[in-house]
Amino acid sequence: MPAEDDVMAYFKIYFDEIHPYVPVVSRAHLYYQWQHDRHSISPLLLEALFACAGRLSDEPAEGAQWLALANRHETSFMDVPRLSTIQALLLLLKARESLPKKGYYYRSWQTVKTIVSMAKDLDIHEHYSNHAEGKPCELGPIECLVHTRVWQALMVVEVMIGGPQGRSDYGVDPETVEMRPTLDIRGLDHYEIDRSRQYAYFVRNAHHIRIITDIYHKVKKQKDWGADARFVQNNPLFADWLRNLPPDLQVNYPADGSPPWLPSHFVGNMHSHCHLAIILLHRPQLFASQSFAAGGEWKIHMSLCYSSAKSLCRLQEAILQRFGLSGLLYMQRGINFAIYCILTCTMLHLVAITSPDPEFNSDAREFFTRHMRILETCSAAWPMPEIQAQIDSLRLAFSADMQRPFELKPSFPYGSPSEPYHPSPPMDAHYHPHLNQIQSRVRYNPLPATPPISAGAEDSKSDTSSQIQSLGMIAHQPSTTHPLDAPSVDENHWDPTRIITQWDMAFSVNPSTVSTNSPPMPINNSVPGVQNVMNPQYPIQYETPNKVPNKVPSVTSTHSLSPSQFQAPPVVFSARDWQQSVASVYDPQGLKRRWNYPVDASSDNNMSKRQRG
Repeated sequence: MPAEDDVMAYFKIYFDEIHPYVPVVSRAHLYYQWQHDRHSISPLLLEALFACAGRLSDEPAEGAQWLALANRHETSFMDVPRLSTIQALLLLLKARESLPKKGYYYRSWQTVKTIVSMAKDLDIHEHYSNHAEGKPCELGPIECLVHTRVWQALMVVEVMIGGPQGRSDYGVDPETVEMRPTLDIRGLDHYEIDRSRQYAYFVRNAHHIRIITDIYHKVKKQKDWGADARFVQNNPLFADWLRNLPPDLQVNYPADGSPPWLPSHFVGNMHSHCHLAIILLHRPQLFASQSFAAGGEWKIHMSLCYSSAKSLCRLQEAILQRFGLSGLLYMQRGINFAIYCILTCTMLHLVAITSPDPEFNSDAREFFTRHMRILETCSAAWPMPEIQAQIDSLRLAFSADMQRPFELKPSFPYGSPSEPYHPSPPMDAHYHPHLNQIQSRVRYNPLPATPPISAGAEDSKSDTSSQIQSLGMIAHQPSTTHPLDAPSVDENHWDPTRIITQWDMAFSVNPSTVSTNSPPMPINNSVPGVQNVMNPQYPIQYETPNKVPNKVPSVTSTHSLSPSQFQAPPVVFSARDWQQSVASVYDPQGLKRRWNYPVDASSDNNMSKRQRG
């Protein structure tokens, strides 16, 4: 056992910071047991709690030791189903986020399946029905509370772990999960009452994601399934959720575009999860239109997606500014979730930059810069080299100076990168990840780009924007008026498909074929001739055939493949590839002329000299 002071420190970290996301232990009861009957506490539960808190303490190496000990002892507690073992396994899922082993994602899903099976052996899935029917609960208050919280947590992790892997064999029926903010359990203290109320809203949001996941699996074989009425009818889910939050869980966004004030990292992360879900609900509908002409229905969905992307940026800035990187690590799925959100949003920022519509391009450069700075901060804590290589390539393509916090280069999207040009390897090439280590990781700078960068043009709220604003899903996003070059593409011929396709191919790793632990990324449109080498995240899955076309055709939907069919390694894109991809959308007429000869060679040589020095 650790020293008494260390135990108290671990307890405090868990109950203050981690418990909001994994509230499966009663605080008062654990402290009582520790003071009066510590031998009654499951050793595995203690080891899991020490591992979970230790990994997020000032001495993460000590947490790693507790995690190794729990991993070694875990099988000894699998002989019979125990409530304490279920609690421990849920905490171990959290602890393993920062130290993933080979097969991390598949192992995580198998752990979830094991916990659900064990919970059903203890009839935990039947516990809520008694409360729903008003029948007396035969359990004591502590056991009743833990039963309720365990089953809630299992629905959440099924969605957040199973969704990215394209799973549909969920074991938790949402109808058996308590989602009321107030529990009818006698004798709860104020801490547990407040925790139950907050967690109920977190669970409700996960339930909404589960709803659209279930519908996706029913409609995915249809052409243009994103426009299916069964899918579209769920559009109000997240707007209603945001509107019905109690005042202390609401977020008010300043009119000047700065990060909002957050009462806790829990509130910020919960809102981030909701805005990610909004993006992943509306992106399929965005591409189901198959046209991006002015005045098309796509604009409604793009407005919703991009507003949520900007809100996510501001939320993550606020979390980092007040709580540091730990504020993102506390969230369920930890840094994986944070990086996933960033990558989803930065793609939308790039798409918005290329849009000829000032509603999207007026502040897209600024938000792309801000989100890339967050990415630089988070990637330093991300032990997944395959995607890190792609992130470094993306930074090299658009960063004015790789040795400083991200600033969009003035020649965007042009300018030769400081690396020699190598075409992307074919899909059937065998890729061994290797990345150019960044000399020094930048510190997070909460200030926007200096000077602030945007795409110019006064913000003119269109009828579409006003319509979306009325739904209550768009935080006030001020525009900037700095006169920068606008995209040269005609608004009736703008098509961001190539950017989206390349993004999805780059940030795509199939957990079943990669020995390390990169999370699967989302692909939100299916393009004939493009291989999807990943499973999607939160919660939608899009798979496609297996050759890379010379020219990306228009978007169409195709049938889904099972996860076991993905065998191709990820495509590795160079910085030049990223520049060409964006330039082809931003300035399609000038692309060939600009790339017929090297550009910015002298500045590239100077950068190379600085890097060698």
